[in-house]
Amino acid sequence: MRVNFTWFGTRKTLSAEQKALAAEQFGAEGQYLTAAKKLLDNKHEAFQQVTGVRSQIISYWKAISLPFPEVGVRLIKQQDVTVFNSRMNEYRQELTLAVENLNDHFDQLKAAARDRLGSLYNAADYPATLRGLFAVDFDFPNISAPGIPRRP
Repeated sequence: MRVNFTWFGTRKTLSAEQKALAAEQFGAEGQYLTAAKKLLDNKHEAFQQVTGVRSQIISYWKAISLPFPEVGVRLIKQQDVTVFNSRMNEYRQELTLAVENLNDHFDQLKAAARDRLGSLYNAADYPATLRGLFAVDFDFPNISAPGIPRRP
């Protein structure tokens, strides 16, 4: 099985002009500086709820399955597939509710970011809504067992 997340990024790289301005403060050259701004406070309770659901999903996925050599794919017993599907659909609902709660606080989070970021704040960095920007999908790819070398 494979689990994939859609996740809104909370950091954004500074523009070349912003990096140059920041580098100026340190007497450095902007092209040799890496800098990013934090768009949302990921310590906010509503954001923590969203990431908490993601952590639960990952823990469950790993607990019910075994690693497979292909990155992002894990093995599950066929007898566990129905239970897995059911639980993952419950997690989807939990994630949807947590994102709705986060979206209810989104204006507050943007206002706090505007205060913290000062001139680095750019309203264009923020979507109109967070709905649809956090999701979990899962599937059962058709895979082959890795080759086992023959003994001479």
